[in-house]
Amino acid sequence: HLQKLIHQVHQVKLHIDQYIEQFYKLENLYLKNLRVAYNNTNLVSQNGSASSTYTYTATEIHYQFGEKEEVLAGDRISEWLSVDEDMMVNVDSDGVLAYVKELAKKYNTAFSPKKLMTSYGTEVTITNGSYGWWIDNAGEKDQIIADLETGEKIEREPVYLARANSYGENDYGDSYVEINLTAQHLFLYVEGELIVESDFVSGCIKKGFGTPGGAFPITYTTKDAVLRGADYATPVNYWMPFNGNIGMHDLSIWWGHLCDKWFPWLH
Repeated sequence: HLQKLIHQVHQVKLHIDQYIEQFYKLENLYLKNLRVAYNNTNLVSQNGSASSTYTYTATEIHYQFGEKEEVLAGDRISEWLSVDEDMMVNVDSDGVLAYVKELAKKYNTAFSPKKLMTSYGTEVTITNGSYGWWIDNAGEKDQIIADLETGEKIEREPVYLARANSYGENDYGDSYVEINLTAQHLFLYVEGELIVESDFVSGCIKKGFGTPGGAFPITYTTKDAVLRGADYATPVNYWMPFNGNIGMHDLSIWWGHLCDKWFPWLH
């Protein structure tokens, strides 16, 4: 009798486990159908026009990062949507911002180390400088929220604070100026071809005008500029700033800021 009772208990437990499993399946199906119904329910959007959560979740944003692509689609978008008691669709801007930061962490290259095979045949790692791709977190967040109201497939780049020359391993591409502070020599490459090389004189460390190393974008180029400081106003024919008030320019008559090391007879 005891063995029979034990067998019956096992049978009951088996049936209970089967009922529990079936319950979870039905619950998951119910939640899935509820979510589909919710996403297709006509609502009033934040701007007061007739809309639906389906419009938002139907939106697809295809980001192009060179040969790589990131797609923002309904499965992620649906996590950001809610409906208030006035039946208005609300988008969780913090959730959108978190997604943008994920993209930035994956694809930003500004302030990141860069490898360069120098013209002298040695590879160096450049650890300083702001050059590189830099996504505008706030701007991209706002653009996503605007895109969600279209319900369309959109192909675009992110909103950038700063752009680089190319995607891939070397974001500076094959057009750049290589400046060797030790050798006081520079090389200009355009599409991989050496166009010109020249000696130069960098800022004088002794006098507090040292030129820091790093990878920087050219801010702009101009002619006939006047470089101004606390005790000087020096006209130059060419001016190409790349790091605040630091930049490339012709020598002109700015002798007072040269180092004794290079031109001792000027002092």
